[in-house]
Amino acid sequence: MAIRQELSRSDVFHFAGHALSGVKRSGLVLASLPDGQGVNNEPSLLSAGELDKADLQRLQLVVLSACATAETEKGFVSPDTLVRDFLRAGVPHVIATHWPIDSHSTKQMMATFYSQVLDKLSIGQALQQAASQLRVQPATAHPYYWAAFNSYGR
Repeated sequence: MAIRQELSRSDVFHFAGHALSGVKRSGLVLASLPDGQGVNNEPSLLSAGELDKADLQRLQLVVLSACATAETEKGFVSPDTLVRDFLRAGVPHVIATHWPIDSHSTKQMMATFYSQVLDKLSIGQALQQAASQLRVQPATAHPYYWAAFNSYGR
């Protein structure tokens, strides 16, 4: 898959999509390419276990902008979370979510986050600023809209 191939050449990996966080299967849901006959196969899953095989030395930041990417049904203590595997592979900064997220507010939050990172704020400070901007807006003041994202790593 293209994502697996490109991870070793990337400094930042931002995933915006769907994730599964179950006891039997967890990972990022990836679209499949059509087979030779033009038929789309079932979506595939980029699981935490597959990350051990990937060369992630170049990655400096992973943003998992999908539902419940920091946990499995067993919680964060499970050894097979995506966050733990990215950190074990040497990625210094991972941002992930603890519950299902709202697409519209997440889009706003990520735009502010990257703007702050480009303005030289640390990953943690940029995430905090992005959450603060959502928190002061009446439509997104509830923690559901801004508190799901957490920063892990350095």
